[in-house]
Amino acid sequence: MGAEELEGKGEVVLLPLGTGSIRMPGGRAASGYRLTYAGERLHLDFGPGNLLRLAEAGEEGREVERILFSHYHIDHHADLLPLLFLRSCMRYDAALGQEKRTLRIYGPKGLREIYEGWRSIYGSWVEDEGLEIHEFGGGEGGELRIGSFGLRAFPALHSQPAFCYRIEMGGKVLAYSGDSGLGPGLVEACRGADYALLECSFPEPSPGHLCPAEIGQLVEEARPKRLGLSHFYPEMEALLRGGEAEKAGIAFPGLESEVDLLQDLVPRTL
Repeated sequence: MGAEELEGKGEVVLLPLGTGSIRMPGGRAASGYRLTYAGERLHLDFGPGNLLRLAEAGEEGREVERILFSHYHIDHHADLLPLLFLRSCMRYDAALGQEKRTLRIYGPKGLREIYEGWRSIYGSWVEDEGLEIHEFGGGEGGELRIGSFGLRAFPALHSQPAFCYRIEMGGKVLAYSGDSGLGPGLVEACRGADYALLECSFPEPSPGHLCPAEIGQLVEEARPKRLGLSHFYPEMEALLRGGEAEKAGIAFPGLESEVDLLQDLVPRTL
């Protein structure tokens, strides 16, 4: 069943737009996901390839209304730039009656500085009277409501500033790691969550990222009901492609959490 059919049933639907890394193993786009609930949509990060994935799903970037960023590494935010250019070009569509929606973008401190840097280079091609920029939370995170989505931000173990999130909607809780090593913020974000959307970058430990063994520790402590693993680098993708998930420690024997190995454009319901 496609994402549109699931969304029409009133479900909380997660549509992965990019489950790879900047190296895009196996043709996976870089980080990006879309949550849909009650007719509202919230994008989690918007990395390279996300606009193309939307087009492949039969949608246009003009329909993007809310993006929540975990941090500002290029593989998590770069498609915001062509999205702004696309929205700028929409002024030529006015005669066709195309609606230009407000675009609200959210994230830790630094988001406005990124936009102003782009504006200093590209000028009117990225200037957007319909753009709202919301920076929130100090280094310790904070709380925010975005439409039907209530969220808490927790500090991630990654380059700073970086957050992982706990998002509540429709009586469900989704935790999103962004990029993060195993730390107290991520554990709290995931505690008892219905769905934990986690990076699983490498087979072995790497600073600022998660590997299967660390995910096992996280699951044992936080007990999320279900896992969605993503953000694969080629080393991890090779294990998955070879059907060697159990050798990578992804089976988590003895734990109750169900594990989804996410694919671009394959929707999941919470």
